[in-house]
Amino acid sequence: MKNKQEIKTKQEKKIKKKTKGKHKKKVLRVLVYIVLVVFMLSLLFLIGYGIYHFSTSSKYNIAKVEFKGNVVYDIETLTTTANIPIGENLYQVSKKYVASNLENLPYIEDIKIKRIRPGTLQITVKEYTSVYFAYNKETDKYVRLTADGRILEQVEGEVKTDTELLVFGISFDDNIKPKEYIAKTEQDKLELYVKTNKVYEKSGIEKTITNIEFKDTNIILTLNHDINVILNDEDLYYDLNFLKSILENIEGKAGTIDMTKENPVFTASVR
Repeated sequence: MKNKQEIKTKQEKKIKKKTKGKHKKKVLRVLVYIVLVVFMLSLLFLIGYGIYHFSTSSKYNIAKVEFKGNVVYDIETLTTTANIPIGENLYQVSKKYVASNLENLPYIEDIKIKRIRPGTLQITVKEYTSVYFAYNKETDKYVRLTADGRILEQVEGEVKTDTELLVFGISFDDNIKPKEYIAKTEQDKLELYVKTNKVYEKSGIEKTITNIEFKDTNIILTLNHDINVILNDEDLYYDLNFLKSILENIEGKAGTIDMTKENPVFTASVR
């Protein structure tokens, strides 16, 4: 049998071995920690140096401002409104500042700004489209509106573009502000036209709607500038398909067709 001394010696060796192993692991953890700290400090230094270099080097001063997507506004208007100082460092110009300046223009819907090294600031704008040219009887002026009734601008005189639809019967607030929406009741009128127009396009009628008017609960379509058609939304499919045959019978005549009556009536214009 092993004596007590041998057993004690073996236990001491085992304890020393465990202690040595723990020490090695501890040293290894410390070394890994030091390496990670050195790596992070080096990375932060490089990032900081890069930011400093880009934000102070004259190599990255703005030499050119490039605009894309603009149709309504010319380059001079956009450049003046953006207020970007040529020669300032590309990375010191605030994108938010430039965008907030351009958003003051009524037709600007969206803005994307991109820095292109070494010294170009590229600005892509998306503009609202004027769909309706609505007469404001209170001011005797016209208001340009988007498809969903957002106000773009108020202008004097009838300077409608070919792509705009002339509209009567829309009411406006006393203080017209660009980019604000017309009242919900007036938006509903435009929605009635959209609904009517969808059915009209499917009816096969070849005449062009040249302007519209909202009167009471009715909508009046003017076709080819000389035929007025009074409608409501009770039975648009029937009325517009019936209208097609009426128009064929009165070809070449001008006047008004009242489709709201039980028996539609055509009243010729007095010339």
